Amino acid sequence: MTQELTILRNTSTGLNKNKYIDDIAKKITKIEKLENELKGIAEKLKYVNEVLSGEQYRDFIDEYLAERLKLFELCVEKYPLKTFNNAQKDELDDYIKELAEDFYFFKKDYLLSESYAKHMATLESEMSVSEKEMLMSTLKEQFADSGIDLDDSIPFAELINPNFIENYFAQMHEERQKQMQEDAAIEKAEKQANTDIDFQKIYKKLAKLSHPDLAKDESERLIKEELMKKLTNAWEKRDYYQLLMSWIEIDPQNTINLEITEQNQKSITKQLNNKIRILTDEKNFIKSEDSPYGMIYLNFYHKDIKKVKLNIEDFMEMKMDDLEETKIYLDNFKQTKNLKSFISARVKENNDDDLFFHMLQNAMWN
Repeated sequence: MTQELTILRNTSTGLNKNKYIDDIAKKITKIEKLENELKGIAEKLKYVNEVLSGEQYRDFIDEYLAERLKLFELCVEKYPLKTFNNAQKDELDDYIKELAEDFYFFKKDYLLSESYAKHMATLESEMSVSEKEMLMSTLKEQFADSGIDLDDSIPFAELINPNFIENYFAQMHEERQKQMQEDAAIEKAEKQANTDIDFQKIYKKLAKLSHPDLAKDESERLIKEELMKKLTNAWEKRDYYQLLMSWIEIDPQNTINLEITEQNQKSITKQLNNKIRILTDEKNFIKSEDSPYGMIYLNFYHKDIKKVKLNIEDFMEMKMDDLEETKIYLDNFKQTKNLKSFISARVKENNDDDLFFHMLQNAMWN
């Protein structure tokens, strides 16, 4: 990069050329860092998905989900019973949602469809009109805080499905990608209509220098074909920075006496800022808990692949413990009183946590 910047600085003009070139250098460094981070994240997440869906854990995951499904169905079956008070029913609903999380994580949520539909219908039937309106209002506020205008046409049963947010964000991401492609096409057309005349001159001169027909032998032809491919791609996208990188690669000694004006430097800076914004948005989305990749990222990601492997092993050991616990619960919860006792203990634990939190707050403020 040092050599390229030296060439850019020597071929640039204008009173503020050093300021712009230094700014361009910083932005290029940031872009390279973001691209490397995204590449590393993608490779690690792909590895995790391959391991979790591979033969090593396949039989165990099938057994684990089969037992969890039985427990899920048992809890759904017992949820409507009058033996549970309101607080216990709320806690049982939370527990049912927790059981469902594994199926979403392993992308096997279709196994829940029939039982979950039954549970959603029960929940909806037990809520009053005012409770539904209050919940809708709360959900809208939560989404509004994230800059999302929740569509009124979304069915209530879908809204209270715990997988709704993940699906909604995934759909939004897909629509966002589509919109970005459309915006890029519009931007490309605008760029072509308002092409910087100086860059057009650069492209035309470089195209002549790198044309494969000027090659002296087959080896040089292959080199020129690759250079021409890069140059053409940069020009079609009106990517002025990449155009300059092609210039440095094709004519590092600047034998054609081209120069980069101050306006050219501003155009490059603007493009680099936009690229940084796009890459940053993509990185933040991947790391978001509500994105399709969020749980994989949060549970397993690490820059070191060895740590990723350890995270997978630790996760699967935890699931093995969960399987043994699930089998015990399945046997015990067949008797409703045992399930009620389990849920009551969870309610008490939550209440104790809330009490401790409030006491801690009071102690801090007094």
